[in-house]
Parts: sequence; C-alpha cells; structure tokens
Amino acid sequence: LASGEAEAVRRAILAVVPNDVCHWSLEDDDRNAWKGSCGALWGLTDSTPEDNGMAYCPKCGRPLVTVIPDEEE
Repeated sequence: LASGEAEAVRRAILAVVPNDVCHWSLEDDDRNAWKGSCGALWGLTDSTPEDNGMAYCPKCGRPLVTVIPDEEE
C-alpha cells in the first residue's frame, strides 16, 4: 500500500473499532516501520510486532493488535 492508502485504511479501522487496544499497521514496507493508532512509530528487522513478541504498545501501554489489510485491495 502507498503511504496515503495505508493512512486511509488505518483511519477507517479506527472509526469502527474501540480504542481499548492500540492498532498497529505497516507504515513503510521497505523499512518494515509500523505505526500505532496512538502515533507510535517502531522499526522492526522483520515480520510483525506480534511475531516479534510485542504484546503492548511501548508508547501508550494498551494491548497491541496488528492490522494487516488484505493484499488484494
């Protein structure tokens, strides 16, 4: 997804999902940089935050949920 498309997906998700968790989505595929719904930015060497053992957002402390949009969209 392009940067603008990723932001649109993130905003659409946040509009319908409660804020009791922090939703993380891929911000930059080339750098594997992830962004939380609280604004946290985090770079990983590979895979997803949950695959790397991240259960809570390091910025807001809420439980972390990885959001992976359908690749077909």
